[in-house]
Formats: sequence, C-alpha cells, structure tokens
Amino acid sequence: MMKQFRNVFIVLIFTLLVGCAGTGSTKPTEHVAPDAKAADLNMRLGISYMQRGDYKVALDKLEKALKQNPNLPSAHNTIAILYQHLGEKDQAEEHFEQAVRRQPDYSEAHNNYGVFLCQEGRYLEARDQFLDAIKNPLYDSPAQAYENAGLCANRIPDQTLAEKYFRKALQIDPQSSKSLLQMAKLKLLNIEYVEAKNYIERYKKVAGWTPQSLYTAIQIEEHLNDQNALASYEMLLKGKFPDSDEAQKVKTGTYNTEDNEIEIKLAETVGETLRVKREEKKLSIVDVGTQLHLNREIILNIEKGEWHKLHGRAYARGYFVSYIKLLGLNEDEMILEFNKEYSETSHDKPSLKNPHVANTDYFKWGRLFFVIALVLFIWCSYHLYKNPPELDSLLNMTNQTESGSKDVLTLK
Repeated sequence: MMKQFRNVFIVLIFTLLVGCAGTGSTKPTEHVAPDAKAADLNMRLGISYMQRGDYKVALDKLEKALKQNPNLPSAHNTIAILYQHLGEKDQAEEHFEQAVRRQPDYSEAHNNYGVFLCQEGRYLEARDQFLDAIKNPLYDSPAQAYENAGLCANRIPDQTLAEKYFRKALQIDPQSSKSLLQMAKLKLLNIEYVEAKNYIERYKKVAGWTPQSLYTAIQIEEHLNDQNALASYEMLLKGKFPDSDEAQKVKTGTYNTEDNEIEIKLAETVGETLRVKREEKKLSIVDVGTQLHLNREIILNIEKGEWHKLHGRAYARGYFVSYIKLLGLNEDEMILEFNKEYSETSHDKPSLKNPHVANTDYFKWGRLFFVIALVLFIWCSYHLYKNPPELDSLLNMTNQTESGSKDVLTLK
C-alpha cells in the first residue's frame, strides 16, 4: 500500500512540475541582428499599422526597428508619437529626446516634441523645440512651427510673444487661416478693432467659417457698431451652426469681448480640418462628391466627424483616406488623428488595450483548467489509495500493456 501511495505521489509531483513549466512565458527570446535596411522597412511598416489603427503590431514593428538600428531617428520619432497617442508619456518623451539628440536638425521631431511638451504645460521647453525646428533651412513647414509656438505662447499666457510668432507664420504663409484668426482675436482683446476686422476679412478669403470665427467677427462688428455686418454675421452663425455654443450666446445676447477666449488647440478635429481645407481650395461638397463618387450625406458625415453613420470603421477609413488624398493633406498625420478620434467617438469602437500588456486570457483559462484537472487527479488518486484494485487485476493489466506494445518511449 505504501508503494502504491509513493507511486501516486511521484506522478503527482511530475504533474505539478509539468504544470509549473507550462504556466511561464512561452515567448522565446528574440535576437535581432543589426540591419539598417531592415530597420527602415520595419519603421515604415510600423507607420502603416499605426494608420490602420493596429497599435500593438505597430509597436512590435517599431521596437524591432530600433533593435536593428538604435540610431534611427525616424523610428524614435514615430514610436514617440505612438506612445503619446497611447498615453505613455514617459516613453514618448524618452524617444522624442532620442530622435532630436541623434539628429539635431530633425525639424519634424522637434516640432512634434514641442507639441507634446506644450500639451504637458511645459511651455518654455516647447517654444525652444519649435524654434529648433525652424533653424533648419530645409524644413518645409516653418510656418506651422511658428504657429504652434504662437498657440503655445497663448497658454502661458503671453499675448505679445504669441503675436510675434503668428506674424512670423503669416510672413511665411500669408494664407495661414489659423494664424489669421488668432491675430484677429488678439487685436480684438487689445481693443484694436479696425485691425481685427482686417484680419477677419483676410481670414474669410482663404478659409470657411467656423462657429468660433463667426463669433469673433460678430464681436468685432459690435464694437465697430456696423449693424449691417453684425446682422449678416449673426444670421450666418444661426443658419450654419444653430446648435453651437456661440449661436446660443448670440441668441441670448450674452456675448461680450471677455467671451473671446484665445484658441489654444494645437489641432482641430479631422473633419473640421478637411472642411477648412476644402473651402480653402474653393471646392463645394458637390465637387468633392463628384470626384470621389460619394453622395452629399457621406461628405457631411465625414466633416462633422459622425463616423457611426458611415457603416463601420473600414468604410469610414476608406472614405477618409480618399478625401485627404484629394485635398493633398499629410496622410500619415491625418490617419493617426482619425484613428484616435474614431476610437473616442464611434459607437462600434473596440476597447483600446495598452500594447505593452499581453493578452493573458488564454493563460488564465489554461491555469483554471489545470487546477480543475489537478483537483480531479488528486481526488481520483485519493480514492484509488483508499480503494485499491485487486492485485490480480493489476497484474493482468500490466501483462497486457507489456505484451501489447513494443514501441514505448521511456521517460528517464
């Protein structure tokens, strides 16, 4: 009987050892050989997966790219943007630092790092990054960096510095609608109403109206006492944006100059960005629909950000990509913003999981089944110990096993 118990105990210990070995990580250690070309390819694949919204695979590709070439600034910049999007601020800052340290004239990385710092309330550090971006004479978007510096200066708040940067942005790009509107708001706050009106007149020649821009125009005309212009703008605001906060203020007559808060956003909604760009290009909704072979309702839903009306993520993304290509916008940046906005607003959105956290559902269920099997095994072993079979039966079974099989593997 003691021998039987010993045999059962040995089998139980063996089972436990197997179980313990099975509950650990099954992912092998990955050894990645240095390869600059492969690193660049993986970096580009990472961007592609980011655009699709597959952040876990994107992160895997970007991490692999950095293992293959730790000195690749574009990979550091891209993975920093992804970490920022996922709310991993420490990792984002670390890789932004790596990007600009490894390539000091990498203007795009300086600008992106500046946006990150400004959103974190570190305004002076952000300003330095924007100015570092502009130092490179080959940078193709200096107006945007100056504009971002102006928006960040508004957060300090330092209106004098903000005006300086908006003016520099307009010297480079006189049709920068955001800088024109910001200058109109600054002039309104400084009681320079004629100049404020001049900036609004320039703004409406290059961009479409928004509730904020119409509200600013109304405030300017009220101070200039131009009743005809005031009535025209009020009618336009109520007609185009009847549900906006600005329209409600106008209806109740409670607006005043103090309500004119300086715009501090570093980015508009993607739908609004498309609409503004469309109007800058003097394209109507019908024009866009004709070129993209889409009906009017789809175009309006895209510009309003009503993604749930576009038959699911795949269709919404397809329409969106076609639209940004038509307008000539930066595809990588716009798709990343689309993915973020869609995840936050759509009704059919999946929950976004942190890509650092592996999906352990299978391991949890595996452990549960293992525990159940182990309990059953112990229970059966106990009953076998309490009620052992007859010796004759055991001998017969042993003889059958030995005679019935010759190819038996032996565990040593």
